[in-house]
Amino acid sequence: MAHIREFDFRHSWTFETLQTLDHGIQKLVADQLDGLDLLEHLEDVVGLAFVALQTYITGTEAHLRAVFPAATLNSRDVRSQNCDATSGVRYVEAIWAAGNYYKHHDQWPDWQPNGARAGTIISLGKLGISEATEFPCVEVKKALNAETLPLADPLAVVSDWREAWLSHLRTAALPNRAAAMRRRASVDFDRPRLSRGVRLVDHDRNGEASRQHPLSRITRGSGRG
Repeated sequence: MAHIREFDFRHSWTFETLQTLDHGIQKLVADQLDGLDLLEHLEDVVGLAFVALQTYITGTEAHLRAVFPAATLNSRDVRSQNCDATSGVRYVEAIWAAGNYYKHHDQWPDWQPNGARAGTIISLGKLGISEATEFPCVEVKKALNAETLPLADPLAVVSDWREAWLSHLRTAALPNRAAAMRRRASVDFDRPRLSRGVRLVDHDRNGEASRQHPLSRITRGSGRG
């Protein structure tokens, strides 16, 4: 039976959020903003899209840990496996870095890869993005699929990544499940079994029945066995 956290219920509302952001961009285009104004608006909208995708990634990691509690899952390792890469950066890690940049870059004193921002700045640097890049979120989106729109496109990437991890962990769990089943079978084999209609009795030293065993209530036709 599947664990409830295996179902990807986040996908639908993440998709709807990204579609709403897409509609906002289409309105900006319809308003005939000039190129620079459009890019400035686009940077914020794409940044919000990456934050929505980052939330999906965080939820996926939580679900994987809930479904496979025995697995050791490091967040950075989870994000850097089971998906394609561009310029040496896994797609999911690129999305994560873009979300982090959008949320926190105003707090950075500089672009030195130090402290909590180190991984983000290193990943962005591999994508050709630096402090001199005018619209980093737009550039990350282009690096992922060479297009700015639609914003929902990266969701397919992280959704496939989620399914790949579930498949990987199910396969890894099979040997442990098989071993547990063998142990359970061994215990069941050694355990005394009761058949319908059998009455258990104690015997005295002469082998004669001395009194009825308390479990003798399990009788033929009782409906329990």
